[in-house]
Amino acid sequence: MQTYAICLLFSLLINAQTEQPPARGTVAARPAEAEEFRESLQMFQRALRDIFESSKQDAAARKLFEDAIKPARIARFMELVRGRSTEPGAVDALAWIGRVSPWPPTAPSTIQGEEARSILARDHILSPRIGNALPGAMSVAAGSEAAERLYREALARSPHRDVRGRSCFWLAKYLSEQAGWAREIRMDVENQQRAPDAPDPRLLASKRWGKDAMKRLAQKSPDLLAKEAESLFDRALTEFADVSAYGTSADPRSIGELATYELRRIREFGVGQLATEIEGSDINGKHFKLSDYRGRVVVLTFSGNWCGPCRAMYPQERTMVDRLKDKSFVLLSVNTDQEKETLRKSISAGEIKWRCWCDGGTTGPITTKWLVDSFPAVYVLDHKGVIRFKGLRRKQLDDAVDKLLEEVTASKKGK
Repeated sequence: MQTYAICLLFSLLINAQTEQPPARGTVAARPAEAEEFRESLQMFQRALRDIFESSKQDAAARKLFEDAIKPARIARFMELVRGRSTEPGAVDALAWIGRVSPWPPTAPSTIQGEEARSILARDHILSPRIGNALPGAMSVAAGSEAAERLYREALARSPHRDVRGRSCFWLAKYLSEQAGWAREIRMDVENQQRAPDAPDPRLLASKRWGKDAMKRLAQKSPDLLAKEAESLFDRALTEFADVSAYGTSADPRSIGELATYELRRIREFGVGQLATEIEGSDINGKHFKLSDYRGRVVVLTFSGNWCGPCRAMYPQERTMVDRLKDKSFVLLSVNTDQEKETLRKSISAGEIKWRCWCDGGTTGPITTKWLVDSFPAVYVLDHKGVIRFKGLRRKQLDDAVDKLLEEVTASKKGK
């Protein structure tokens, strides 16, 4: 019966999109549009329930998901919802669209997602169901002004604790994403130069969120964004630790669990922290530790040949190793290729000229201990083993290393 209903709805929506509809405002048009609107509401409500609010992962749920994210279907609903946004059930449909858009990340779906979020903030901010629009996919929409407005409005005004809790946590994630992208864009603007096969963060941001969003990100301070994100993670942990982060039995993790993880990543592996010890073996099976290199400036990367941006750093890293071979400097890497032979071939070919720990994949013991989930991850340690910079590449990385080497020289003269 459900399959039949979906097929019937699909047919209705295709016809609605391919046939010229009667002029708005005519008596004949209103009943048909109202019925189409109700059918669409039911589909998106069912999708929200079956996909996001339960652990149901059968073939019917996957088919429903595929049908409910079609751009043409979402676009048609957004045409119908204007003027009907306060009708019962609209909040669930808008929450679905806000949650899956941009998905896929095309310009039309981004625009529709922005409109859905704006309507939620305008008409449904007091609804308990608005919590369904907050988690997950929306957190990566770092260029979305409507997403930020929705998060902030819900945190400030919702009478429902679980909604405020999710708003707090996902706003923190959103700002953390913004900080990362703003830092990437700023580095690229300042340096202008990149390896030929390295991705262009400005182009990626423009494609994903549009040129206006990219310009806004370029004007924001990564440090201020990161500081606010940390404060919100703290608040989420203090006030909302027991609230479900996703609101679904498919992922029962609490805000407390996720906020603790995020704060550990900031405070244990952030700038100003003494670097956590690393122990392991190199490609020849020889055991060594990070602390063996205390007294030198260390560039520590988490990298792998499977990762295009990681490989794009190799030329700069080779140049750095050669340029600073007579200085108190060392480049070390935690290699995340699953097979040692992959690393061995890179070393034999001269691509990699520095010492690496073999971690056996992106979930290896060292990578897991350091909470690394984005590659390449770059840390610059001073001669005392303190993390002084994170995430630098290109000229900024060279400049940071040179600055720390000057500190080493100054410390020796002061003795």
